[in-house]
Amino acid sequence: MELLVKNEENVAVDWSNVLISTEPELLNLENVKNIVYQDEGPEAKLIGYSIQPYSDEKLGFLASHKQLKVTILKPNSSIEETKLYFVKAVPNEVPTQAEYVSETKIFIKEVLFFNYIVPELDKFYPGERWGPKCYLAHNEVIVLEELQSRGFSMREKLFDEESINAALSALARMHAASLGAEARLGKPLIEIFPEAFQETGIQEYGKQLMWFKAGVKVAVAVAEQLGLDASQIPEACQEVFEANKPSRSLQNVVSHSDPWSNNFMFNKDKPPLCYVVDFQLVRYSPPGYDIAMLLYLTASQKLREVRGEAMTS
Repeated sequence: MELLVKNEENVAVDWSNVLISTEPELLNLENVKNIVYQDEGPEAKLIGYSIQPYSDEKLGFLASHKQLKVTILKPNSSIEETKLYFVKAVPNEVPTQAEYVSETKIFIKEVLFFNYIVPELDKFYPGERWGPKCYLAHNEVIVLEELQSRGFSMREKLFDEESINAALSALARMHAASLGAEARLGKPLIEIFPEAFQETGIQEYGKQLMWFKAGVKVAVAVAEQLGLDASQIPEACQEVFEANKPSRSLQNVVSHSDPWSNNFMFNKDKPPLCYVVDFQLVRYSPPGYDIAMLLYLTASQKLREVRGEAMTS
């Protein structure tokens, strides 16, 4: 089917490869014009746009990844330029995944994060950015800076020391921005925006609780099969719910809470600049939460034993 998208001159432009989602549509003309306005300024002229899959392969489980391709004319130029943006959307094409995202409120949590938390973190923060710029976050779609076109990429699942240091630096910048925002606001961010920090990773209700209990039963059964004492497993596992809550004794910050290798992107500088991505599991926790998880999830046991203390001091 031929698909037509109208540009600013209201002239139909043929974009035969445009991917349009089912209801509601991902982005409309006004959305795209606003994105270009934020990124390129009011003088940039929108010529046309298309939305297509980000990759031939399935990327991500909790979101559908797409690419927004925009054609513009800059002031005093007759040469059309192409800009790319990264688009995350609710995976409506996979109903079971969309149902999970809806039930856990994971996607809407990231929308709240970009709409309310990030502006406060960015305000008056003088340092290098710690994550991609966001141009739109609402309903079922988030539009972000396209990092790959800027030379950023993911690295091997197990990081070397250089990569871990760069990732630690990105997390430290985010934590510092959090501390600066709270000093300026005079109160904890979780008190101002409680909805943005609601637990999405491990919930004490619904299907997540059902799966959690099933996992505990499996752990008990395996321990018993191995001839081990499994009596304390249920009680120990139950402590995870309390562990994910803000600390009562330590300084809390905006915590990424999912710092595994795919959630960091690096450029080719030496040492590399690193950005953190994917904020669906954001918590309000001590900085050590992110640091400990990063080392556990991305460093080999040998690297942790030999260089762990030095890298985190």
